[in-house]
Amino acid sequence: MSNDSKKKAKSLVSLPLSRVQSIMRSCPDITGVSSETVLLTAKAAELFIARLAEAALFESRTRHSIEYNDVARVIHEDSTFAFLKDVIPQKITVKKYKKILHDVEQQERELGRPVRYEPDIL
Repeated sequence: MSNDSKKKAKSLVSLPLSRVQSIMRSCPDITGVSSETVLLTAKAAELFIARLAEAALFESRTRHSIEYNDVARVIHEDSTFAFLKDVIPQKITVKKYKKILHDVEQQERELGRPVRYEPDIL
């Protein structure tokens, strides 16, 4: 890739290419990363982030800003983002959490298993 085409390519992405490259190199299975690969990965990441942000903005109550709950809702409702469910869980209240723990405790007792949860200490 010539210097002019490198400059033009860098202007097509917003993410810092050096950071993308260092993240890619942090994988022990990768031995070398070409500049074209870094550029394409950065552009793909930007498009992914834009798609997620657009979907979250559509789910937003205000339509002017995006909150964590908007992103979490999109991830849990849209199968495209299902792989992120463990990384970005939906927020729950303490009351709901205690209820979940209580329900699990009841199920454990019904199955004759030792109870491992103590919701009263929260």
